Amino acid sequence: MSTTHRLVTSALLSLCLVGAATSAPETPAPTPQAAVWQMHHAQFDYFGITSRYTCDGLEDKVRQILEYLGARSGVNVFATGCPRGPESFSRTALVRVDFSTLAAAPENGAGADTIAATWAPLRVVAQRPSFMGDGDCELIDHMRKLLTDNFSWRGKVAYRTDCPIETTEFHDYQIQGELLKPSDQRAH
Repeated sequence: MSTTHRLVTSALLSLCLVGAATSAPETPAPTPQAAVWQMHHAQFDYFGITSRYTCDGLEDKVRQILEYLGARSGVNVFATGCPRGPESFSRTALVRVDFSTLAAAPENGAGADTIAATWAPLRVVAQRPSFMGDGDCELIDHMRKLLTDNFSWRGKVAYRTDCPIETTEFHDYQIQGELLKPSDQRAH
């Protein structure tokens, strides 16, 4: 009797699991998008009221941001204008960048240079990704044009910065949207 009871219980449990698996909504797989790398040359002036960087530190932070957003490895960043040298803190710098980002390939342009990409949701806020902090608000504000003009975004991009002067508290920024990124991170 106990063997029959175990078989019935096992069969009912199996039916419940199958039913739950078939009734759960499936997350659609991202639609692949053929893409090509495009080279960009850009520059921006950094002027920080509450946040100061060394020129070396500014180069590293800008490189991290660009690569996190999907720029191809090998981003070149040059910050100049630190009056006491590249390792001294400064409120101002001129930042020049050379980098490649993905752009959707023409519909009939499947060729050797195309790679598989997908539209990926992106959200950048203080502490996310982990290398970002409250003090990066002014930098994100100064990078707005560079980021919105040189990356492929789909739909509306929510780009907001609220960097109050004279305080390092309550800095708030957010970049949110769908960004074209390589499907295979090795192609990055």
